[in-house]
Amino acid sequence: MSEEKLPEPGIEDKTSSGQLDSQAVEDLVEDAVGTVADLDGVRVLEYLPDGLYLTIFPPNGLGAAVSADALCAELDSQGVQEYQQEVIYQAVAGMSGKPVKIAEAKSIKPVPGQVMARINQDAMEAYIRIIPPRNGGTPVSLEQAMAALANLGVVQGIDQDKVQRAVDLGNQSEEVLVAVGTPVEPGRNAELKYNFDTGGIKIQPKELADGRVDFYNLNLIQNVVTGQVLVTKIPLFNGKDGLTVTGKVIPSKPGKDVMIKAGKNTELIDNNTTLIASDNGHVVFTGGKISILPVYEVQGDVNFSTGNIDFVGNVVVKGNVTEGFVVKSQGDVEIRGSVAGGSVFAAGHLQVKNGIQGIGKGTVQCGGNIFTKFIENAKVKADGDIIVGEAIMHSYVFAKGSIQVGGRKGVIVGGVTGAGNEISAKIVGSNFSTNTELEAGVNPELREKYNEAVKNLEEAKKNQDKTQKAFNLLKTMERDLGELPTDKKAMLVKISRAQFQLMALVQSLSEQVKTLEEELEVNSRGKISISGLAHPGVKITIGQAVYFVGDPLQFTSFVREHGEIKLTPLK
Repeated sequence: MSEEKLPEPGIEDKTSSGQLDSQAVEDLVEDAVGTVADLDGVRVLEYLPDGLYLTIFPPNGLGAAVSADALCAELDSQGVQEYQQEVIYQAVAGMSGKPVKIAEAKSIKPVPGQVMARINQDAMEAYIRIIPPRNGGTPVSLEQAMAALANLGVVQGIDQDKVQRAVDLGNQSEEVLVAVGTPVEPGRNAELKYNFDTGGIKIQPKELADGRVDFYNLNLIQNVVTGQVLVTKIPLFNGKDGLTVTGKVIPSKPGKDVMIKAGKNTELIDNNTTLIASDNGHVVFTGGKISILPVYEVQGDVNFSTGNIDFVGNVVVKGNVTEGFVVKSQGDVEIRGSVAGGSVFAAGHLQVKNGIQGIGKGTVQCGGNIFTKFIENAKVKADGDIIVGEAIMHSYVFAKGSIQVGGRKGVIVGGVTGAGNEISAKIVGSNFSTNTELEAGVNPELREKYNEAVKNLEEAKKNQDKTQKAFNLLKTMERDLGELPTDKKAMLVKISRAQFQLMALVQSLSEQVKTLEEELEVNSRGKISISGLAHPGVKITIGQAVYFVGDPLQFTSFVREHGEIKLTPLK
């Protein structure tokens, strides 16, 4: 049959007053579908008075094209006889979006909609596919869909809203996950109880009578003696059984055992459940292994004469860490001079007697606490606390614990200073309104993840709204016209596929945002205490709340209450 004689399936769109604009609907659908990168190709089968017509639409992005073999198999299963296989293969290859006749008219009877249900191999998921009615047949109802699941024995974890959604969409191309079993909660693994501080000793330097801080006698090393118990093991235990979608119990598996990793100068006793020290020394914990190791000492500066330092135990540098050089330690680090443009990475605590000068080049990072005289033009991070004797100037400083700037000056000026718990100082900002930011109760990495997740969720919801609007318009057009044109039927298939993908994405992102919000709320109980003066222009952030200092403030504490920052007199 030539293209000129080919009857157009469906009814032409009406554009008179009160009717939907076909082009507007098409533009909205394409915009909505475009929010999902990859969609499979679409085929539309239409039974018309003179025969059966096929229309093939190409895939989007990396989606799969329609399979001619699968299409022929479907026609065979439906009892369609004497279809033109060669025409089908040509249509599939061409993907022109134009209807072609593939079989002559027969005695066509109304065919009701069907429900195809299946359970995956491990019986933890159940799916349904809705095959729409043909030739005026009865569409599938919710009761039929639920009955199909019941016939398979699905009794656990059914999401009736998703079943209803699949019935409403009536899309034979989309298989929908409608039931999920209860996964097994595995047994808890054996645990190790450490009888020493794996993050290093928590130390509070003593402030002297004249306001100076004593950084000379910190006793950073965790000393042990022969025979001292370092680690004991807590045995594993079983978890909680799971359920398949058919209600079958899945027995839980016991937790995994864990071995104590004995390092240098340690000994396993009591059937390998207890680790003791076999020599005197200090404890080093790295890579899960416990060792008793000596101290590595650098008699002068870390420079060209020594090269970079990378040691598994504690490190003492009696001079300076000079520009461009690096000190790495899997224990504690003590620097009796200064860090001047060099970098220090310590798994434990870090003590720098004469201060940290970043010169815009070096990085200082440690897994415990940092003690130093001052920080200037540097990037400094600690998993514990940061205690500074005089000043933090024009630096990025962050501690997961607290930050204390004391001594006679106690100044924080310029840059960003952030702490997971509390910041305390005497003076913040300057007379020149230098940009100074203080953040408490904030984990920058966590907040960045939260902001990104919220952005992605808003975008996904926006795209989901687009697909819902397009779906509603197509359904309205179908109601007004009685039957959709071929190209609009293909759009309806695309929209339904995009909706299911976006529904899963929105659910996943919503759970991610909720989890991050709970973590932020836990970390939003920070406090900033100023025992002297807070200059105008200082930005205060606690959790998600922000406050800008407008007038000079003295002896003030900043806390977060009911989502806002509250100022209280410093006690």
